[in-house]
Amino acid sequence: INAEYGTSKLSRILSCARAGAMSMALSSRSLPFLYAIVCLMLLGTALFAARTLSTRLAHPQHIDAVIVCGGGVKADGQVPEWVKQRLDTAMRIPASVRSVILTTSFGTPHRPSPTNRNGYTIIESRAAANYLIHNGVNSSHIVCEDVSLDTIGNAFFARVMHTDVREWKRLHIITSSFHMPRARFIFEKVFSLRPLDRPYRLTFETADDVGLQKDQLVARREREAQSLHALENGPFNRLETMEELHKFVNHDHAAYRALRTFDVDDSRGVDEKVKASY
Repeated sequence: INAEYGTSKLSRILSCARAGAMSMALSSRSLPFLYAIVCLMLLGTALFAARTLSTRLAHPQHIDAVIVCGGGVKADGQVPEWVKQRLDTAMRIPASVRSVILTTSFGTPHRPSPTNRNGYTIIESRAAANYLIHNGVNSSHIVCEDVSLDTIGNAFFARVMHTDVREWKRLHIITSSFHMPRARFIFEKVFSLRPLDRPYRLTFETADDVGLQKDQLVARREREAQSLHALENGPFNRLETMEELHKFVNHDHAAYRALRTFDVDDSRGVDEKVKASY
């Protein structure tokens, strides 16, 4: 949409309307002069609003942080295709609009984290950051959240580690289409919890579902729907403050609470087709 052209065209229409109103006021004794004055005032107000809107459209809203949800890392340390799509989507946002890209996740409870040739754990958010850097993003424009193990953790740790501290309030969240309904529900919940000195402004964008077989994608979507239903009808949806969320994450959430043991397979009960999408 060419905002300036649209405003120019609107200006001409309003000018004609204003002229018509003046003509009517002068030629028709039945139309009170005061009514014509009111019409002119309203037309002037509409023109001013249109010009203001044009200015806003011509200058895209600035994004403080683009948050890319975690989606796994392969054994060779590379991110899978669906995560590449999320990162590519983030990179398509002009650098003049976004301040930073925030990559998320340590790993997932559903499979052991891969290690590099020196035996160190390959952290998911770092693998994502490496992909961005390899594709031309300046490292000073990337920050990592490398603690979380799931989407709730993505949102919680992104807020407490980065956005609250830096006062980044305009956030753009990117994830795959199959993941978006649950991710959106979680992020909107976490970033609405008190205390808030001023509200967060969240926008969302989906990346294409690529890199998964059809049966894997169907299985993952089914699991996502079940998980979203559980969140909507469980204790997470009753949280009202960040203190309550902190307690929920550290005492009730199986991936983070202190009694979690790493000698138990956390992926038990997870369909192999679903596990392939983590």
